[in-house]
Amino acid sequence: ALCVHTHASPQRADANRTIDQPETCRTDEYRSRKGHCCNKCFPGFKLVKECEHKDHRSTCEECPKDEFMENSNKFEKCFRCKICKSENYEKELFPCTTKQNRECGCVDGYFKRKISIETSQCIKCRICGDGMVELRKYFKMPLIVLAVIFPACGAGIFALVYILYKRNPRSKMTSGIPESPSSSTTESLMSSDHQDLKSCFRQECSPSFGKDEVFTLQGALPDCVPHEFNTSQFIYFLLDHVPLDRFKELVRCLSVSDRDIERAERDNHTVKEAQYQMLRMWSESGSGGKPGALSYSHLLVMVQTLREMGLAGCAEAIEGKYGIQQA
Repeated sequence: ALCVHTHASPQRADANRTIDQPETCRTDEYRSRKGHCCNKCFPGFKLVKECEHKDHRSTCEECPKDEFMENSNKFEKCFRCKICKSENYEKELFPCTTKQNRECGCVDGYFKRKISIETSQCIKCRICGDGMVELRKYFKMPLIVLAVIFPACGAGIFALVYILYKRNPRSKMTSGIPESPSSSTTESLMSSDHQDLKSCFRQECSPSFGKDEVFTLQGALPDCVPHEFNTSQFIYFLLDHVPLDRFKELVRCLSVSDRDIERAERDNHTVKEAQYQMLRMWSESGSGGKPGALSYSHLLVMVQTLREMGLAGCAEAIEGKYGIQQA
């Protein structure tokens, strides 16, 4: 007998095969180990048992004491609440609940410094010495009142507050400071020696800020404002950190004119000495102090300008050397 072997077409076999497409779970559901959708547990609860079928409910249990779960979930264990350690000068600000982690702060005389996204450290506040004034208690006062409080300090401290105030107008609300007086009134309060400080944040050198940025006077000002620093030491320290190809951009953002830049390059044989002269001209502009002394307000202007230029590493080097505290 003649036998003929026949083979089914692969395309036909695929067409006849029934493929079970998994259903799409809703945002308040998850896919169980068996493949069907189960409801998630509510915040403050953990999963004990998955639902047997689609129309059944998952078995959930409330988180035990000192544990929490912030969101809807499918986890079998809750997260342990953090512990505020008194030996690290921490105190409890908000208690641990089944839905929220415990929040820790620092005891009086200490402030919190972030180490990473998850960790922080309580650091002892500085004590103001001779020739220094504590600013923190004046944060919620109007700017005009600040100018009256510090008449003996000259315009330096007021100019510092003015810069930070104008730097981000939204800080008026977060720090409790009322609306700014008219521009003519505000400018008349500033010494003519410090008019150059305003120009450090011109539009061409200062990019606009995102909507989510938080900037407050309390986070920006240090506890104490020292009188001044050695200008030469600061300039040589700065020159060791600023990239050569960004230097002219920096001094232009600091309002050093192109004419002064060209004169410094013409009068000095080395690049470093020319750069030194440019920064010297900036440091002496509106300083109002003794020769060779750099004001603290100038120091803060330099740090802020470097950050706006994307030179955060240079700014952090200055902050580390001169003890500028950042929130």
